[in-house]
Amino acid sequence: VDLRECLPPEVTAALQAGLEEKAQGALQLLAELVETQRGFIRGPAVQQTVQLGMQVATAAALSDSTRRAGMELVLALCEARAATAKRVPGFVGALVETLLGWLCLVSKCEGWERFQDMEDDTLAAYAQEALDRVCLALHGKTVVPELFGRANVMLASSDWRARFAVMTAITMCTEGCRTALAQHEEAVATAVCRTCADADPVVRWAAVNCLGQLCTDFKDTLVRDHGELVCQTLVAAMADPVARVAARGAVCITNFCVAEPDDVLKYFPRLLEAGGISLHFQADPNSKDGDKILKVLLNDASSKGYDQIELPSPYKAGAWHKVVFAIDPAA
Repeated sequence: VDLRECLPPEVTAALQAGLEEKAQGALQLLAELVETQRGFIRGPAVQQTVQLGMQVATAAALSDSTRRAGMELVLALCEARAATAKRVPGFVGALVETLLGWLCLVSKCEGWERFQDMEDDTLAAYAQEALDRVCLALHGKTVVPELFGRANVMLASSDWRARFAVMTAITMCTEGCRTALAQHEEAVATAVCRTCADADPVVRWAAVNCLGQLCTDFKDTLVRDHGELVCQTLVAAMADPVARVAARGAVCITNFCVAEPDDVLKYFPRLLEAGGISLHFQADPNSKDGDKILKVLLNDASSKGYDQIELPSPYKAGAWHKVVFAIDPAA
């Protein structure tokens, strides 16, 4: 039995008969075969299989689990047969539009401002991981034009979910699309910083989080070329009236400070003056000459663990201070 020929019709027949669980099983098997047998789907069959996956993923009448199964098949093909998948007419644009649409299905939970997370088993949550995988598989030259072609319209939307979707999409695309995004770094930084002042707190949080990711992925250029704008935005974020947004702004200082020390140091006093940070010195018990550790505590109940950077010591030539970012237990 040639599974390449029998599985797609089985999916179609099962869906027409209303047997979604059976269709899911066939889709999952097909995706697994694509992942483990790289030559399993090839030639014209790639386009046919992509179209099948997209038809299932975009069918609003189907359950979320069935639609995810369809998208998993699409992603498996992107990862296994990227060059062929990119040549399918209209496919990448439809894929990006579908995932942006899924991101727009996000809903606010009642305790979000009190650091309760949104549901993580929704199409909106799944779309974040899916976008990351798409960007890593197809790369920025293919994905970024499709994203930018929709982003400006969505950022101008009166629906907060559309603006949230764009900020989340950029966050998820920075790793796989770094080279392509770098060509538009100023425009992206400007749009993200502007959205950090959005009227909706969830959108502001997503934009600040996105800015932190940009600081990490473009550490060699963002602070150097746009440090003033980024610094002003982070300082404003740490003064946000919504605690969760302010906390995210404080955490993003860690990302800001991974840039070259010479680019960061001139902004450091202003960052330390922001309300979300407290500063103190403590002796380093492992230092023979009593050198100090510059410790910065961040009040962010959503963070776990520690991040740290090092800065040149202003007190002793050639010495360095370790800057430790952590949750302040007393805050």
